[in-house]
Amino acid sequence: MNMGQFVYDIASSYDAFGRLRVSEPYTIFNSKLLYDNQPTFWHDLQISGSNTTSTFNSNEAAVTLSVSSNIAGAHVRQTYQRFAYQPGKSQLVMMTGIIGSYSNDIIRRIGVFDCNNGLFFQSGPDDYYIVKRSSVTGTPVDLAIPQAQWNKNKLDSQSLIQVDFNKGNLFYFNYEWLGIGDICCGLIIGKKYIQLHQFFIGNESYSVSFSKPNLPLRYEISNLGRGPAASMKCVCSTIISEGGQGGLGNSYSIDRYTTKLSISVSNLLYCAIAIRLKNGFESGNIFLENINIVSPTQNVLFYWGVFINPIFSGGDLTYTSKPSSCLEYNITNTTVTMTDGIPLRSGYGIGTNSTLTADLLSATFSIGTSITGVSDVLVLAIQRIDNQTNDFYASITVREVL
Repeated sequence: MNMGQFVYDIASSYDAFGRLRVSEPYTIFNSKLLYDNQPTFWHDLQISGSNTTSTFNSNEAAVTLSVSSNIAGAHVRQTYQRFAYQPGKSQLVMMTGIIGSYSNDIIRRIGVFDCNNGLFFQSGPDDYYIVKRSSVTGTPVDLAIPQAQWNKNKLDSQSLIQVDFNKGNLFYFNYEWLGIGDICCGLIIGKKYIQLHQFFIGNESYSVSFSKPNLPLRYEISNLGRGPAASMKCVCSTIISEGGQGGLGNSYSIDRYTTKLSISVSNLLYCAIAIRLKNGFESGNIFLENINIVSPTQNVLFYWGVFINPIFSGGDLTYTSKPSSCLEYNITNTTVTMTDGIPLRSGYGIGTNSTLTADLLSATFSIGTSITGVSDVLVLAIQRIDNQTNDFYASITVREVL
């Protein structure tokens, strides 16, 4: 074994805290594009300009983002959820794709980031970069490190291995945030973690590395206006907490209290409780834990469901901010009904009580926000099945992780 290979092997053996990788990785999120572009989890949006596209290819299990020749435009593919980082655990992000060779006026990015904070690889306009974006000054600033200045491995013509960004690569980001933890960025080639650049923060920086560690996965392509037609491929991704992740956070109950929901029409779903993230609290994670529905009517038969982003009819919901929390809620609706939406859980109730403990759901799914900052809305809805006017009371318990 040569010294270069030895270095690669050693780097593969330790997590962001320098602990030997012997623990079972705990998967926070994973995405593979087998049948569609996973619109439940990813938001695709042209954020500026024109003539950009996002195309799913089932044969390649990939999404291709494209921009047109000599037309300014930018397209982003980003997860709705910003994934919770737990202090003391090594956060490992892996993403696969093709960012292509750098070209004048073309910028392609892949990483764990948003408009304000995060980490990403960048191709273009004049080099390959590893970038740390931070808003600690109040505005986002990119610290872009060109390939010639990568401090671990450059993977250029002088290296044992040369990277080809025109081919598929497995990018990784490993960090111990805690505000001032160091950050490693690299590639996995030949089953080896190859560190390319390390951002030294501890005992080096006067501020945190970036403002928020709860970040979305993101692919981005842009033409500044004079570039050729270009594209990038988005394939598979995962976020792993090395060493597990405890069920931390604060649990809250949200209920209708004494406000009954009286349903007199049988074929409509009525909104019993709705929650969403407050504006500016995009990093919050809300996990559903428990649902309870009660009717004072004996032997009432009803259907219930939990939905994401339904279409409302009959008026607008008014939300109340929950103090010391990232969420806001509506518990007073008596007239607004809903259709469509993404069903997460559903069932039927008979008698006077129906309770669901949503353990699996609470462990895997949180509401999030769009690229433009619009929150998902989670709704507990009820529909009567019999032909009588029935009254209902409802509550949900959620766990909030910041």
